[in-house]
This record gives sequence, C-alpha cells and structure tokens, in this order.
Amino acid sequence: MLKKLLTTFLMLPILSFGQLQDKQVPTSSSLQAISKSIPIISIKKPNVDSLEKAETKNSDPRPWKFGEIAKVNILPENSGIWTKVAKGNLWQLNIESADALTLNFIFNKFRLPAGGKFFIYNRLDTLGAFTDKNNQKDGKFATTLLRGSKVTLEYFEPEEPEFKAEIVLSEVIHGFRDVFKMAKAFGSSGSCHNNANCAVGSDWVDQKKAVVMLVVGGSGFCTGTVINNTAQNRKPYVLTANHCYSGDEATWVFWFNWESATCTNPSSSPSFSSLSGSVLKARNSTTDFCLVEINSAVPSTYNSYYVGWSRSSTGSPTGAAIHHPRGDIKKISFYNSPLTYDGWAGSSNDHWRANWSSGVTDPGSSGSALFDSNKRLVGQLHGGPSVCGGSSLYDQYGMFHLSWDGGGTATTRLKDWLDPSNTNATTMDGTASCSIVATLSPASSQLFCSTDPPIVLTATTIAGATYQWKRNGVNVGTSSPTYSASSIGLYEVVITTATCATTLSVSLVTPNLTPVIVSTGGLKYCTNVPANSNPILRLSQAYSSATYQWKWNGYNLPSATADTLLITTAGNYSVVVSKCGAAFTSPAITVSAPPKSPVSAIINKTVCPFTTTPTPNYSMENMDLCGSGAVVNANYTSPMVGYDNGIISGVNPSVTIVNAGPTTSIKIKIVWQKKAGGTSSSCGTAHVAGGDPFNEEVSFRVQAPNGTIVPLMLSSTYTSTTFGGTVTTYFTDSSSTLVSGYPVSGTFKPFSPLSALNSSSANGVWTLLPNDNGSGDPLCVSGFEVIIYSENKFKWYAQNNFSNLIHTGKIYTPISFNEGLNTYYTSTECSVFCPSDLTPANLTVDCNCANSSSLSVIGDIGLTKQTQTTIETLSPNTISTMNKVNYKAGNAVILNPGFTASPVANGVFSATIEGCN
Repeated sequence: MLKKLLTTFLMLPILSFGQLQDKQVPTSSSLQAISKSIPIISIKKPNVDSLEKAETKNSDPRPWKFGEIAKVNILPENSGIWTKVAKGNLWQLNIESADALTLNFIFNKFRLPAGGKFFIYNRLDTLGAFTDKNNQKDGKFATTLLRGSKVTLEYFEPEEPEFKAEIVLSEVIHGFRDVFKMAKAFGSSGSCHNNANCAVGSDWVDQKKAVVMLVVGGSGFCTGTVINNTAQNRKPYVLTANHCYSGDEATWVFWFNWESATCTNPSSSPSFSSLSGSVLKARNSTTDFCLVEINSAVPSTYNSYYVGWSRSSTGSPTGAAIHHPRGDIKKISFYNSPLTYDGWAGSSNDHWRANWSSGVTDPGSSGSALFDSNKRLVGQLHGGPSVCGGSSLYDQYGMFHLSWDGGGTATTRLKDWLDPSNTNATTMDGTASCSIVATLSPASSQLFCSTDPPIVLTATTIAGATYQWKRNGVNVGTSSPTYSASSIGLYEVVITTATCATTLSVSLVTPNLTPVIVSTGGLKYCTNVPANSNPILRLSQAYSSATYQWKWNGYNLPSATADTLLITTAGNYSVVVSKCGAAFTSPAITVSAPPKSPVSAIINKTVCPFTTTPTPNYSMENMDLCGSGAVVNANYTSPMVGYDNGIISGVNPSVTIVNAGPTTSIKIKIVWQKKAGGTSSSCGTAHVAGGDPFNEEVSFRVQAPNGTIVPLMLSSTYTSTTFGGTVTTYFTDSSSTLVSGYPVSGTFKPFSPLSALNSSSANGVWTLLPNDNGSGDPLCVSGFEVIIYSENKFKWYAQNNFSNLIHTGKIYTPISFNEGLNTYYTSTECSVFCPSDLTPANLTVDCNCANSSSLSVIGDIGLTKQTQTTIETLSPNTISTMNKVNYKAGNAVILNPGFTASPVANGVFSATIEGCN
C-alpha cells in the first residue's frame, strides 16, 4: 500500500491550465513512503438535476453557473494529518465530492511563511507550489479548476518558520458542468460561433489577447477585458459587467488564453494561464459596468494586451465582440450595420444595440467587450436575446462613454482609473504587454545528483538587460545570463530592461523516477519477419548519467543495458533505471505474438509474351483470405444523452476503436429521437407532452481520433416533420442520398465525405457531436456506432526472406522477367495478425507453348524469329520451332520437326506447329 501511494505521487501531472505558481511536484513525492493514511472529508453531493432546471428557468443576466458551492471550515488545526519529514512538517488531507466533474477552492485566509509550499493535486492535475508569493493583501485566495471528484491538499512548513501558516478553506465548489470538454465541437455554446483564431478574426489578434474568462463567486463564468489607461503603465484593470459582481472579487480567478490555437476545435482541452484575486475599483448598474484590478501584474509570458477605448457617442458602422460563451473557449462575433441607441429594462438610450452578422453571444459572454471599427472598446455586454438559430440576433451593451462619468464618484465611474492624469482623452489606443522575449535552457526540470557536475543555466542574452539569479527565492548570482547550478532547488532569473521585467525558472530535483516504456512499431512481435521489423522498446524519457537493465518476464536480459531494446520474442518487459544510488523499475509492458494471417494459395502461371510492353496477361493475383476480419466496430448504447437549445444533459457519446487496419471506408450509426416537450435532461425519463417535435433543428457531426470533425447532417437543410419515433440513421459515402425530406431510418450520404478520414489512423476515441438548436423538444441520442472497414495488405518479395519488397497490392504485374521460371513470394497481412508465411508465385515464360495460329509468308523472302525483346532474321527455306509460320519456299515446302503442311488455294502451303495448348 505504501509503495502504491508513493507511485501515485511520482506520476502526478503538472496542470497545463495553471495559475501563477512555482511549478513543482508535491513535497511528498521526494520523500520515502509516508507511514500514515491520509484522512478524507466528503462533501455532500448537490442535486445536479435541480441545478440544471434552475439554470434553464432563470433568464436574468448573470454569470453562467458551472458549479455549486459547499460552505466549509477546514484548516490544518481541525482536519488532516501532520507528519514529521526532513527539514520540516507535512500536512495532508483528502477532499472528495462524489461525481464532481471539477473541483475548485476558496480560502478566506491564506498566508504562508517563506519556505512554505502548498499543493492541491490528484491523478489528473497538480496545482502548486503556492508560496508566500501568493499571499494577498486581503488574505484571501482562490484556485482554478482541477478535473475529477477527489483531491489531496498538502502543505509543507519548514522548521522554525517566521510565523505559522494561516490556511482556512471556506468553500469547495462541486463542478456539475465539465468546462474542460467545452472546447470539443463548439463546446456547449451554439454551432454558429466562430473560434477566435478563425480567419475571420485574423484582424483582431491583439484584442483577442486581452479577453479573459472570469471565475466569479467560485461557481460561475463571465467574460472580462484587460483595458489600457492614459498613463499606459500596464495596470491590470479588467472591465466586465456589474451583474457579474457579487462582492467576492478577492476570490475571482482570471483565465488568459483559453482558446483554440486554430480555427478548428481541439480534441482535448487547450492550456491556459490564470491569476487569482482582485480589488474592486468602480461599478454602476445603469450601464452595467464593473472595473477591478487584478492583485498581481500580468506576467509577460501570458502575452496579454491592454485594449484601447473610445468615448464616442456615435454608433460605429462595424465591429466585433470577443467572449467566452457558456464557459467555452474564446469566440468572436461581428456586426456590419451601425450600432444604435437602446435601453435596458425600461431605461432610455444607455445601451448600444449590436445586430449580429456572424456569431452571437451566450450566457458566460456577460461583461465581454464590444469593439468599434477602430478596434477600440465602446461597451460591455449586459444581455440580449441572441442565440444560434434564433430569430432575434442582437444584444445590448452598456455604453462606455456614459460609464466614463457614471454616477459621478470614483467608485461609480471609469474616468478616475482610466485617465489618472486627467488628460480628458476621448480615445485611447491599446498597448502590448511586456515585450521581453527570452528563454531559459534547460527549460524543464532537471534530475540532479550530488555527484553530478554543475548544470549550466543559460538565459537569452538581451542588450542592455540585467540578470538576477535566485535559488529558492534567495539571490545567488550576478548580472551574467548564465549560472552554474550545483545543488537541487528552484532557480529563477529575473531579466530587467528599461521598460519591463520577466522571470524565468527551472528546478533541479533529486531523482525520483517513474520510468515509462513506449514502443516504436507497436506491441506485436512476429517470428516470421526480419529483426528490423520487430518492435523497439524505449523509455519515454532518457536520463543522463543513468544505467539501464531490461527484464523479460522478470529475468535480466544479458547485455540489454541501453535505453532502447529490440524485441526478439513475446513476453512482459520492464526496465530498471539506476541513478544517484537509487533504482527505479518501470511498469511492465506486454508484447504479444498473435497468430499468422492465412496463407494464400500457390500461384502458377505460364505465359509467352511477344511484346516489349507488359500487359494484364502477365498479372498475378494474391488471394484475399482475411475476409470479414478486416471489419472493426465499437458501439455506444447508454446512457441516453439529451440536447436542447445548445444544452447537453451529460457527455457526448464516444467509442474507442482498436486494432483497425488501414481504413478504406467508414459507416456511422446513430439511434435517436425527438421528444415533444421538455428539456435536455428529460430524455432519461418517460416524457409525454403536447406539440410536434421539430426535427429540422437536429444536426450531427463526428470527431475522429485525430481531432478532425466531419459534418454528417446539418440542421435547417431538410423539412420539419411530426414524426417522433426512434430513428436509426446510417451515414456512409457509398450512399448517394443526403437527408433531404426529413430524417428517417435508413442509410444516407454524409454532408461531408467520411473518406477525408481514410488517411489517418482509425484507432482511438471517436466522439459523436449532436446539436439541437431549438428549445422545448429535446433531441435524445441512445445509440452511436462506428464501423471501420480495413483493406488487407498484400506484399510481393523477390526473395524468400521478407527482403527486397517489390510491390504492395493484391495484383502484381512484373515489369521484366526472363524466359523460363520466374519465382516471386507473396505475403498476406490482416490488421490483427502477423504476416502469413511467404508463398511462392511462379511465372513461367515459355514461347514454345503458344496457341496455334496460321500465318502466311508469300514468296522467297527472309523469315523472322521474334522473342520477348528481339527480332532475329532467318535465312529462307528455314522454319523456326519458336514460331508458327506458313510460307512458300520456291516450289518446295521445307518442314522442320513438329510442323505439318497442307496445300491451300493458289499453290500456297500452310505449315502449322503442333502446339502444346
């Protein structure tokens, strides 16, 4: 049990969606196994169904809720367990909230001494180390989200700290919507949204960098924008909506760069960076604005931008909005008709009305910036009726020029903060973040032993810059861009220029390895192929100054001491890596020896070619013996998933394909129905209501393992119908019929060809991406199947040893051959088998065995003998046994053996060979 716990610690990942922290592994991972079990506190699971219903019914502008808050009072003095460790003490506690998709935490007290390190981690994510650098003036602290339902809290306090840490956990947020899956298939936002990095947004690259997603109140999402001020001092002001404010800005978390790197949606969650905590500067309900200042400067590595603004009261003719709908990755929407004056809830002309020409907004977009044609901010989103597929495609934004003077005081207007020098500027352009571009080599953590030579750390040389090196926060170096590190610890270099500074860091850590084996060439060992076709095992990471010993079925393999191993037999393989006097064994990996493919029948063919150009007459065909074994499928049947107005009741159906060979065609099966009335969550119950289901609201897409998304059926491209029964729809390229009238059970042609996926591997996770852009009559998906048809591989060799491959394919037409016996060797290979043994294919070239025919040569002329490549002249009165020739030689007929002659009309004799066929 102790060893298992230690292994768990060693494998912890560092969260790529991390907030400001010193990225390290938890303290416990570098210690010997801890002798005491960690206590656990279970948080009561909220009623997720009621939360979903409440969110659906409430249409007031507010943060888009992803989690439910549980109030707690957890601190090291009343929970968890303390353990004495080297150079200090370690506190640990497990927290669990059953079925939570994510967990995040709010501390109403968080103050650490120098040398203290706080972590939160599980098998999926790690946050930390949080140190005294994370201490805020207000003493509060909030974390970003971690995936999963269970985490470990861990705090290391050094011996004789300057003060005892204050750690009071006050709120645990149970995530019931999985934001980290929102990036797939346009997330939970509607399908009409444009990813921020699509070509349509190419002119808005700078403004995009300023848009952040806000975790407000610990449980909801809004959108904010980093905004410039006339001092251009890069103060981290963020403008959002007043209705996003709930008096807890000290615990807000700001997500930077939460976006797809391209126009397509990623197959897994993209990374982001975040900061925690802010201070309220001003807010006003009339124009619904809220301005906060983040507690720490935005690091230059975040590559943020500080947008410009305009106090113009004239509606811009065109522009854009950039936002995070429903907690999804960053989107961009456009208007190409002038902004008009509008009012909110009975007010008069205090909002801009933007009519969308491309894209819309959704809950979660609240507070996002509206930009004019000069790319300057002119308002922030209050709300509106727009939705993908809706009829009212407009939204309302609080006017920036009215927020400028707001309620007349510093706490109710923007001018005091965005124009600190009282310049009375009417416009302000944007500015970039700190422009230092530098790297540190090595960039990732390094394993270091006391016996190792120093590791030279090298930062980018920048003219005029100064360099300050630190180890564990203490100055250790001079202004040189290099430093020789000779002990473990966290090393930082602060690079400072005349305009800004940036900090780079890397850790030297005591080896505590978890070697992982990966394979080149798969995990299939076949005894009948050459060694260079066998799989090669290697470590996912090579370790300097380490030694290796490979094991087979638990036994040492003599001379197998490199970091790679060529497989020569099936079995279980592991490797022991030794470094710094410690030995670390990798998990075992199994190499199997599957059966051989069926052997093709022996091929014998005899030809007599009288041409220099090959024809199909020379072709030899291998037998297809793999048959239906080339079909691989995976089927999803439960639970039923509901979709309604862009809301999904659970997780998109997915299946995993394994052992598929090269793809030749794909078939997709979907079992679904429309219900008349209700919401997405009502799919799982027996639901009956009046009204007709509108099937034209339904669309289907499928996402392949490589992330490619193929549209199968688009909404609004076929006719509505009252048919509400279960529909089983197949999509395959071989069908010539698109869904047109209305979808029924049957086989149809996909909107885009599935053949686009043939060049990529079919093995991996396939995800169905349904959508229903209407409301009140949910789409309910109960079945999803992916069927992969694979082509068998046929190979032709010149030698009987799998060498000199001369052709791949079922039919081989030799380019050249000699008279007599020509032998080739064939092999059949199916996806889940080893290649078959080589089978001979004999091609005999024999021009003495040709079909009989009659040819006439008149007169005393020279004869010719034609072979495969030459034409030879023969003397008169001679007949060649290689040809069948009729001729007249003077008044006599001369016959060679094997010929017979008979007179024909006009004195011409016909000589015919006695052929062999």
